[in-house]
Amino acid sequence: MQIFCNKFQEKDFAFDFIYLFLIVIILNISFLISTYLIFNKPVFDTGDLKILRTPEKLLIFIIIIPIIEEFSMRGLFVINNKLNIILWTVCLIVILFTFISKLWVLIPITLGIVALSLLLLFNFEFRQAFNHFISNYFLLFLFLTSVVFGLLHLSNYQTLDTHTVLKILPRILGGFYLGYIANKYGIKYSILMHCVNNIFPFLMVIFYQYFVNKIII
Repeated sequence: MQIFCNKFQEKDFAFDFIYLFLIVIILNISFLISTYLIFNKPVFDTGDLKILRTPEKLLIFIIIIPIIEEFSMRGLFVINNKLNIILWTVCLIVILFTFISKLWVLIPITLGIVALSLLLLFNFEFRQAFNHFISNYFLLFLFLTSVVFGLLHLSNYQTLDTHTVLKILPRILGGFYLGYIANKYGIKYSILMHCVNNIFPFLMVIFYQYFVNKIII
């Protein structure tokens, strides 16, 4: 047990990028299958089957979205240089403008983020204190960012019910894994694993479409 726990402390590429990633994928697939067995609903919605039907959408889904989501959600753990601070700020504001429509909520939050970013950019002591605070409460922020990451995906569904909630659990689990990778190895590695992770739903959609449901997009 101690050896297993030590794996989370030391850098072990095989453990973190192969074994742990496969565990996350298997658990995510199990969640999807469970929703099918419990609710007798399709594993993928019609929207899931149509979202990847063009190369442009595939590019956005596998590359562009992971970059934006990683910097907005996991950028908090890599505030160690000015480029990361700028990318974190820009991507976080993109997420805010995507999911929040009420200006009275959007404007003060955006101004607060910009003010925080300016302090991080031009006050080195504040940046050190901020990083120290995030590091001390890493598990708390990992939990919060993972849950928010999952909840953002509720916008993909038209109805909110138990079935929908179960379908976002894999996103929350994925958020924990990607936050762990970003904190341990850096944001470029969590982006890479996010891109790889998004390839699996694409392959599952293709398999489901042509071999299970026989749906033609």
